Parts: sequence; C-alpha cells; structure tokens
Amino acid sequence: MKKIIITSFCLLSLTAFSQKKKFVNTPRSKPVDSTYYVSPRKELQSTTDIEYNYMTKGYRIEQESGLDRKQGYDVDLLRVFDSDKYNFEFIALKSDKHTVVGVICKALDKSNSKLYYLGIPVNNPDLEPLYFKSVRDMGTDMVYYYSQISSLMIAPLTAGIYLK
Repeated sequence: MKKIIITSFCLLSLTAFSQKKKFVNTPRSKPVDSTYYVSPRKELQSTTDIEYNYMTKGYRIEQESGLDRKQGYDVDLLRVFDSDKYNFEFIALKSDKHTVVGVICKALDKSNSKLYYLGIPVNNPDLEPLYFKSVRDMGTDMVYYYSQISSLMIAPLTAGIYLK
C-alpha cells in the first residue's frame, strides 16, 4: 500500500510541477508580451525628462494631428480596459533599442469625454511626483478605477520577475 501511495504522490508531483504557467487575460485585452517582463538580471533604462514630456504631451499631439512618431521611438499597445464609465489603454514606449522607457496610459472619462495622457516613468524617482499629480488630476472615482486596473497590470509583470 505504501508503494502505491508513494508512486501516486510522485506522479502527481511530476504533473503538477511540469505544467507551464500562463497568464489569463480578459477578452478585451491584448496579452502582455513576455519581452516586457522586468528581469532582475537586466539593468532598467530610466525615463528621461524628454521622454516623460513626450508621453504626457507629445504623444497626444501626434495622435490628434496625425504626425509621424518621434524619431528613435516606437509604441506597442499592452492592454485595453473598457467599462461603461471609462476606457484605459496602456501603451509601452520603446526606444530604438527595443527597451521600454515608459508606459503611456491613455484614459478617457466617458461621462464628459475628457481624455488624459499619463506618463508612467521607469526607474526615475524624480518624475514620480509629476506622475502622481497627473493621476490625482483625474478625480476620485476615476482614480479608484485606475488603481484597480493598475493592479491587474502589475500582477503579471511581478509574476514575470519571480517565475523566470
């Protein structure tokens, strides 16, 4: 009987630990590409003041006027969250080295059609107060919703750090 129990336990352990871990995304969302996961083995490139200004102002001007993308940069849509009240798009800003230098959050308040462009800086504590102020400027209800969806964005990124 012991042999059967031990054999069953071994088989169960092997099947449980051999499965690949996958992240489930909502149907309206594009999966986050694993190349964006932060690895503790890699140096993070810091968002510069110029990149932050581009994320909060320049990208909006490009979108509204149909201008070409800023030279040396590219963007990738990470995820979209849509509800009756709000729409949030998270967009990775990449340098020509394919390094993510920041994340643009395009946030729409559907009740008044107000559009916000948040620049989420990477590895630059000097820019964090500007980012936090721009989040507060959205208003309490929208910030509440933003905090919920931000946690959904953080979970797979954090898991990517520890699962690789």
